[in-house]
Amino acid sequence: PMRADISVVVATRNRAGYLAGCLESLAKQKTTAKFEVVVVDNGSDDGTSELLQQWCDQQSNLRVLTEKRRFGKSRALNAGFEKAVGGLLLVTDDDALVDPDWIEAYRTFFEGREDQLLMAGGLIRPVHPDLKPWPRWLSQSAIPLLGELDHGSERPLKEFEHVWGPNLAFSAQVFNQLGPWDESAHRNG
Repeated sequence: PMRADISVVVATRNRAGYLAGCLESLAKQKTTAKFEVVVVDNGSDDGTSELLQQWCDQQSNLRVLTEKRRFGKSRALNAGFEKAVGGLLLVTDDDALVDPDWIEAYRTFFEGREDQLLMAGGLIRPVHPDLKPWPRWLSQSAIPLLGELDHGSERPLKEFEHVWGPNLAFSAQVFNQLGPWDESAHRNG
């Protein structure tokens, strides 16, 4: 594997139409850090593997893994984290577009805090009318709330508070000490 300071992990399954935009936004990052993008394909059969091969031919920092145990984002992320080489792990989703300074902002935030068990996340703005069709399991009434997780300024999480999704970062030390994502927490089907 390549040497990298930061690993961006993206889980995907049958989202080739969105994944191209995600990869494009990651390719446009402005950062001083050496980073890799680890895409974990969770059993796609929609042309995702062909798309990923095209991107691998263009981007030397892109690695693709296959997680054959389908329907498990946590499984796919765990597979990506286990193979990631960066000391800082970033997570985004296959349908997310990140700002050009996304990686640099996290690099700066974590600089000098390598010894702390620390997670960070940021605002997520859903592009409501453009992201359709919504999954059958996602209630229409929940759609406006998708980007509203905001714990405010830097502080410890309280009991029952959580972080999620496409704008998340933590040190590899957090993953190594606290263990993998809970693979029982996934949708079936």
